[in-house]
Amino acid sequence: MRLLLITPDFPPSIGGIQTYAFELAVRLATKSEKFAVVSVQEAASAEVDDRLPFPVYRIRSTSNLFPFRAVRLVASLCRREGFDVAFCIAWPSAVACRLAKLVGGPRLILAAAHGRELTFNPGANIPVVGRLYEWFRRFITTRTVDRFYAVSRFTRDLLIHQGVSSSNVIVLNNGTDPTKFFTEATPRLRFRLGAKHGKIILTVGRLVRRKGIDVMIAALPRVLEKFPDALYVIVGKGPEYERLNRLSYDLGVQNSVLVIDQEIPDQLRAYYNACDVFVLPARQDLRDHEGFGIVLLEASACGVPVIGTHSGGIPDAIVNNTTGILVPPDSKIELAEAVVQILSDPDLAKRLGEAGRDHVLAKANWDAVSKRLYQSMSA
Repeated sequence: MRLLLITPDFPPSIGGIQTYAFELAVRLATKSEKFAVVSVQEAASAEVDDRLPFPVYRIRSTSNLFPFRAVRLVASLCRREGFDVAFCIAWPSAVACRLAKLVGGPRLILAAAHGRELTFNPGANIPVVGRLYEWFRRFITTRTVDRFYAVSRFTRDLLIHQGVSSSNVIVLNNGTDPTKFFTEATPRLRFRLGAKHGKIILTVGRLVRRKGIDVMIAALPRVLEKFPDALYVIVGKGPEYERLNRLSYDLGVQNSVLVIDQEIPDQLRAYYNACDVFVLPARQDLRDHEGFGIVLLEASACGVPVIGTHSGGIPDAIVNNTTGILVPPDSKIELAEAVVQILSDPDLAKRLGEAGRDHVLAKANWDAVSKRLYQSMSA
């Protein structure tokens, strides 16, 4: 198979989809007869590309214009290098493949589906534009992509709701890398955070409403009744920073909330290992939702018990009452109860953390995911 992976979301930019694209790329490259990536040019692209054992073809473009700017390059690579299968990391990139097919593009167009890109509509506030965008998305997803790989059952259902045949959708959950995320002692970090003896609750993610970070802050007073020295650490940047900061002051828990307002991918393993429980209390909102939650697997790989919500694709990332606990979204009471339950029971925390690590090693890792993906692509 001569495989071309197409996406505007690729390192050096950071995010869940970028992680998905990169981790699968480095593994699919070893399985394919020929492999390359088409992505956008960024300031530090050369530093990433020079370390990779396969070519990355970059174009100058914004993410929104990428599907159109990439047409000529995709068509040229298919004709010149013989790439016959395209794997689009999200449906918009399939636009480039469909147009490239007019002049000899890939014979097979495959695409991943994460979630938000299937419901987000940039023209939602302008009725005519919004309807046109919905029609265009439905046209590409139902009449251009030959097969979808949905990262969760929730994402699969979104595709089917939009008219994609269920026979053209395969659920392939995300993974993580247990050689990057594993258990280690981090006493210095705990000391630096000011929680040498207290409990640490951790969330990693963009500071946006759908993450439900405000729900955990609202739940914190109940947690502090039982664990007055507990510290809620939030690692991430985003537009909700000021609102979250005000909320912590309004509730009087500002001394128990610490926001690390920066991107620190090289330090994430240490933060996971420093915490006693990891939480991702995402909201249930069909317009803006959590398609899976890779951070939950990263925490599990570090042997940390996790708490998530019955929201979006999160139930595919947590084996309820085995690797972690699922609670209803927007419920500060039940979230607080789950946090207190884990912090109060070291045996339960240990059991959930060990099961989470075992789950990652057995199934939820990028080696296993890429193997299943390549087998399906080749079928």
